Amino acid sequence: MKYKPGSGFTVPLVMAIAMQYLEELIANIGDYDKFTWSPKTRMIYIFKTKKQVLALFWELVEGSRNFRPDVPIYLIAVTNNTDISVNATLKRAYQMLAKITNQPLFGSWINEHGTRYLDAVLQLSQK
Repeated sequence: MKYKPGSGFTVPLVMAIAMQYLEELIANIGDYDKFTWSPKTRMIYIFKTKKQVLALFWELVEGSRNFRPDVPIYLIAVTNNTDISVNATLKRAYQMLAKITNQPLFGSWINEHGTRYLDAVLQLSQK
């Protein structure tokens, strides 16, 4: 049987549940200040190895009708949120993203000046 992108398509996780899991993740993530989290699968991606990068790529391709395995996927932070907690900005962004993708993500990252961000993340692909 030939694999079809989108074969694992499901709706996004309900916002209240996603926010609850995100709060727990932030409280328990430990020394990992840079990560991407998928509420849909509840997987945490640290991206220290190529295998972890490919695991998120495959999750996105399998779970969406919009991505193909032969096309790059870009992760774009949409909130620019420096408050490292679940707040109204993240909630609004998650609700907005859930309307346009079934796989909204959250990401924690640090810029070149040392400022940490916790953002809602949209994934895009060139078709």
